[in-house]
Amino acid sequence: MSLTAPYVSTSSPDEKWFEDMDEFLDGALSLNFYVHFQLIAFEDLDNSDEVMANLTKQVEHFKGHPAVFGWYLADEPDGGGIEPNLLQPKYDLIRSLDATRPVSMVFCAGGASNYLSMLDLIMVDPYPIPGSHAATVDDTLKSVAELGKPIMMVPQAFGGGENWYRTPSIREERLMTYLGLLNDVVAIQYFVRSALQFPYAPNAWNEIRKISGEVVVLTSALSGGTRIEDVAVDNEDISVGAWTDRDDSVVLIVANIGQDGLKSSGMFTVDVPFANADSVISQFEDSESVEFSSNGKEVTIKDYLRNYDTRVYRLQKKQDDAADDDNMVYNPSYDVAVCPGVVDGNYVDPGSDEGATFAQDGRVSTDGRNSLRLSNPAAGAGVSLSPYTIPALDGKSKFKFSVNLKGAVGGEEVTFSFTDTIFDVDGAQVVKIAEGGEWQTFSMTLTTVEEPVCPYGCRSWLSYFLSSAGTVWLDELSLVAA
Repeated sequence: MSLTAPYVSTSSPDEKWFEDMDEFLDGALSLNFYVHFQLIAFEDLDNSDEVMANLTKQVEHFKGHPAVFGWYLADEPDGGGIEPNLLQPKYDLIRSLDATRPVSMVFCAGGASNYLSMLDLIMVDPYPIPGSHAATVDDTLKSVAELGKPIMMVPQAFGGGENWYRTPSIREERLMTYLGLLNDVVAIQYFVRSALQFPYAPNAWNEIRKISGEVVVLTSALSGGTRIEDVAVDNEDISVGAWTDRDDSVVLIVANIGQDGLKSSGMFTVDVPFANADSVISQFEDSESVEFSSNGKEVTIKDYLRNYDTRVYRLQKKQDDAADDDNMVYNPSYDVAVCPGVVDGNYVDPGSDEGATFAQDGRVSTDGRNSLRLSNPAAGAGVSLSPYTIPALDGKSKFKFSVNLKGAVGGEEVTFSFTDTIFDVDGAQVVKIAEGGEWQTFSMTLTTVEEPVCPYGCRSWLSYFLSSAGTVWLDELSLVAA
């Protein structure tokens, strides 16, 4: 999920403000963004009939918009001295009007415990740079976690003014984010003063984009897996966490939180309860193999991390190979992705809709760990993929094409266009996804033309795209001789 939270709250809006917010929410939806809707202009107001009527009007007006993620009620009430008795009636009112979305507050001074009855989601915004080490966010997150509410981390992504004379470095940005993951935050919302204006950190935001791709890959384990207890490490400067994933592999996150500069760099040994390991890879270092040992009950990894560094390992068991050796499609189950979240083996045409996206998705699949997710805010202009070259094909030969698909709600349409200089086809094939959220298989027999144009193998033999609005998943793309 992509999220934005503009600071545009007002307690007495005019009609133009409502029109502008409607337009903003529509624009966010067109880009597949959710909006953390701010109500902080109400935070220090009394609970008079007029104030509560204005609050009611905003929630009633916007609660039906699909781009609204939640209601951001108060910004650092602990630091601003806002009394809980001002916020409790507002929380109760919001929940009575919309029981489907969380109400959130952000805290800076450790006072969240005084507001627990009037929030559903705790936001925490430690901004340590440059006065403190980036690793100090670890203690802050641990103290908030003890309160028992879901946590959204708000990492610092700004600097150069006020109390912060510089922005976080890319290493600090990465460490803070991964410490959030290690502390089981449910969401991350970076804070910048004003995008594209000073103070602004392009290199840090580039790193954030990179980290976002990594989090997409880890989501199935971090949000759907089980955290493993009793993970042991022999270096006090190293923080670790491990989760089972849906294919019985284990994701292991390691971060160097030492606060003594390069002196904190060093070797570590980590032991993870995991039986019958077949391999260990470094997930975001081209899936390179990592040396390990195993006694049949736990896996031991010895490695080295410099100060601020993070690393993600994946511990894997040998899987039954369900791949069809006769399948001519490279990466048919979308499991290979050297660049995190971006499946290998396809040329990609981004289309004209800037909100259309494609990504590897580890949360659902019919084979392997991953599938391909396509999302379109609107019909007709989404991402198109063309699979990698297949071998040259004989003329007048028959082949079976098949693919598994599922939709988010049903009714979505995926279009498959086969090249007519290779296959004797009558137009594009449009597959309409059934309702119910279950996987379905689309298959058809293809016959090659008399002389297929495949001088260097059959390039551009197929293109496919989500031709409707919505979200779909694909898996096990196959072409075999019939």
